[in-house]
Amino acid sequence: MEEVDKYFKEEFLQGAQHSKEIKEFYVSNNKALEAANAIGIRDGKGPEGSRKVKSIDDIIAGAKDTTNNAGVARNYEKTGGFEKTLEDFESLGPSNVKDIQTQYGSGKVGTLSDGTKVVARPGSKTGGSTLEIKVSNKKIYKIRY
Repeated sequence: MEEVDKYFKEEFLQGAQHSKEIKEFYVSNNKALEAANAIGIRDGKGPEGSRKVKSIDDIIAGAKDTTNNAGVARNYEKTGGFEKTLEDFESLGPSNVKDIQTQYGSGKVGTLSDGTKVVARPGSKTGGSTLEIKVSNKKIYKIRY
């Protein structure tokens, strides 16, 4: 019984640390987003270029969470194919955007204001186009379209 208690205590502490990291990320990401919107940074799309930069929460809102807890990445599913992948990529307002070649075809890579790396590619091992948002080595979002 002691081993079971020890296991659950370790799992609880790991979960608490993960929750703390997620909260810190969202607080910093939302502050950066608020600052960008406050000074009028727009993504240049939509009527008169009036659409504001989206947050990661905006991108994953309504997406199906398919995370299997086997790795670090949080996995989500959306519809829309590569066209929607690129639209979501651009709506995050990345800078230093570059075209890249992947084994699945041409894609894009950019950096968000907080240093988060964002990659849009037309395919993945599991199929479908993918928007990968790498906050850190321990915090990765993969949205499949």
